Amino acid sequence: MKPNTAFLICFFLLFTSLANAQNRPFPQNLNYPNTIKPQLSQSQLNSDVQDYYNYWKNAYLKPANLSGAYYIAMFSNQSQGDFKTSSEATGYGMLITATMAGYDTNARTYFDGLYRLYNAHRSRSDNNLMSWKVGWNESSSDDDSCATDGDMDIAYGLMLAHYQWGSNGSINYINEARRIINAMMNTCVDGGITILGDWVKSNGGYSRWGSRSSDWMGAHFKVYSDVSGNNNWLNIKNQAYQFYSQFTDNYSQNTGLIADFIVNNPPRPASPNHLERDKDGEYSWNACRFPLRLAADYAHTGDERPKTAINKLLNWLKSSTNNNPSQIRSGYSLSGSPHATYFSGAFASPMVAAAIVDPAHQNFLTSGWNVIKNARSDYYPDNLTLLSMLLISGNYWLPEENINTPTPTLEPTPAPQGVLGDVDNNRVVNIVDALLIAQAYVGQPQAGYNPAYGDVDCNGAVNIVDALLIAQYYVGLVQGFC
Repeated sequence: MKPNTAFLICFFLLFTSLANAQNRPFPQNLNYPNTIKPQLSQSQLNSDVQDYYNYWKNAYLKPANLSGAYYIAMFSNQSQGDFKTSSEATGYGMLITATMAGYDTNARTYFDGLYRLYNAHRSRSDNNLMSWKVGWNESSSDDDSCATDGDMDIAYGLMLAHYQWGSNGSINYINEARRIINAMMNTCVDGGITILGDWVKSNGGYSRWGSRSSDWMGAHFKVYSDVSGNNNWLNIKNQAYQFYSQFTDNYSQNTGLIADFIVNNPPRPASPNHLERDKDGEYSWNACRFPLRLAADYAHTGDERPKTAINKLLNWLKSSTNNNPSQIRSGYSLSGSPHATYFSGAFASPMVAAAIVDPAHQNFLTSGWNVIKNARSDYYPDNLTLLSMLLISGNYWLPEENINTPTPTLEPTPAPQGVLGDVDNNRVVNIVDALLIAQAYVGQPQAGYNPAYGDVDCNGAVNIVDALLIAQYYVGLVQGFC
């Protein structure tokens, strides 16, 4: 191999590592204010998360038919389900891959692949959002309208990506997040509360005051408000907690349980088969996510309302299970009668995650961690378990620091004098200039970087092509610039 060729290969290997570098790599080992963790070492918690992630990745993260895209497998084959994946699953995958970057060097590739799946399957009702399902053949003819919960996590995942990798790459994560957030405000909110999807307002059977309780994501609402500048998201958060309080006062005063679907104002449980199944008005396969959302809100914002809600829930649950998380059952009536006799991580893991809010739940949290880290079954419970473990271990962070600081621009600023290619202003064009451009291109601009003379191909923008040309110039493969 020629020395110059070897040098360029090394340069691009270095660029690849820069492109995948993280600002908040796993593990973050956060200690959320006024919360607790299982009585295990941080290194053990991280190891358990890594082990579960390895299992999750092998079981559920799959390459899609679309080049460069990935999907989260919900079913093994068509006999198990009518569709391949969903916006819900895509959102979970984006949350997980963005937070596991640093441990998984390919996390950005997977995240961007999940985004490409979203981008190829837009909602028929609002093109800014994602079709709630993706067919087995990934044909756009199978696309449908959106489901609010999926797009909520997709937008939040894009915010995580912005703070993890920056938004100067091939996907402008923060702009995409803002676009989805604004679209949801327009088509997935009515009567001051989240509704089931972008199709609802045109369908009188599922109109105002019809909501999915697991869409009441307090921390999401806070971030949406900050990034969009729309304080209506905080009003929605307040409305959700008001609805929860009214609902539990009237229908589940002894348990604190919430129904899958809530209708009317004042709120009441939906009727059986309102949207999905006969348990739509009880604590079932949608509402089981609600304790995790409550815990994330308390951990990230310090809002006392989710802590109050969780304590009511856990005081009932610990009594009903004899303080044994392995005895959590898969669904309950609002009065606390179990729907089934079997265990599922979909119900157990969010409840265990909720225990972080109060030292009174220390034993339940520690024993619960040892239960859920070994709970492995299928798509839905396993995704909720991994998300719960990330929060419990202090590795699920809030994408909010310096949120209004604009991302660095790579557009060149004209200057009266200088040397083309010299972006560190030392009057010499060398490999350092190429590396500075590469670092800025992936969202990590360094002190002393001046893009004014970086546009060496004279196309009006400074990007990785310019870095390559400077590297080629440095080793003598090109004699000059435009």
